[in-house]
Amino acid sequence: MKTIYLHIGQTKTATTTLQAFFFENRNWLHDNGIYYPECPEAHPIKTQHRFLVESIAGLNLPFPDRIGAWDYLEKKIDASDRDKILISEEVFWHLFEKRPAGRKSAIQWIRQRLGNLDVKIICYLRRQDKWIESWYNQIVKTDVNALSRLEYMDFIQTYRDYGLLNYSEALQPWSDVFGEENLFVRPFEKSRFLNGDIIADFMSILGCEVSDSLTRPKDQQVSLCNSACELSLLFNRTPQAAEFKKRFMRVIKQYDADVIDNRRFTSKELSESLLREFEDSNRQLASKYAKGGDDFFDFALAGYEHGEYPGLSVQELANFMIYLFQEQQTQIRGLRKRLQDIE
Repeated sequence: MKTIYLHIGQTKTATTTLQAFFFENRNWLHDNGIYYPECPEAHPIKTQHRFLVESIAGLNLPFPDRIGAWDYLEKKIDASDRDKILISEEVFWHLFEKRPAGRKSAIQWIRQRLGNLDVKIICYLRRQDKWIESWYNQIVKTDVNALSRLEYMDFIQTYRDYGLLNYSEALQPWSDVFGEENLFVRPFEKSRFLNGDIIADFMSILGCEVSDSLTRPKDQQVSLCNSACELSLLFNRTPQAAEFKKRFMRVIKQYDADVIDNRRFTSKELSESLLREFEDSNRQLASKYAKGGDDFFDFALAGYEHGEYPGLSVQELANFMIYLFQEQQTQIRGLRKRLQDIE
């Protein structure tokens, strides 16, 4: 019987780096008995299996029909001579997040579609205060929607309401459907990784040892500095934000590259509050998935030696405006030179 390893996230746990590694080393995976299915040719995302989540959510796909996504996967699995199948898509973690009541039925549908295949669920979890800070930065950086316009505390409350900060509760439907014994749940903490390496740690679950000769992807996701995140939040609230988001992102990333700010966006008081709130949930994680009775997470509140970010200052706003002015002048100078060359 073939075994499917379904990697469901969590978001902001090096999933993009892992997926780039899987994609770039598909031949090595194949040689080790693992098949990493190709995505449909018409789908724009090639390194991960986003098309499967989109089909469950009922979104419009760039290929004909919703059920066809899983039919496509089934044919690929049947055609493969490998015994292990690796599926990776972190948005499974957010499945039906706005309609939590429907999450379990969606997971049951996945179980049904995978038929008699043996299914293992892989999930890395980042400590609540660290995850929500990183996820907020990501959403504000990339999106223009209701979530990307929220103040930080409102964003936290939204994900509290979604049930995605209570990790034991969020994992329960997966455990109910696939069986607790088939869940590999690990903390996203470097000190807990095999050899301090997320890739080596992940591949150990599939029984593979990673060698130095394999292609290693560069860091795939870079967070914005605190002020750039705040500036992006302000931009997202403007009427034409969606139209000009890509242009703004090019500018803000260039600005961000020159800013060094190691202050924590989440206050120490808020981190402590979140950890108290989900203490029981994290204790349940430890009892189910931690080795040797250890805590699931390292609860030391590190990273505050540089202080806490108090919010966007007048000086930071002025620095950004100066940067914009200088960039504009550079572009004007370049255009003038091109016109002179044409004349």
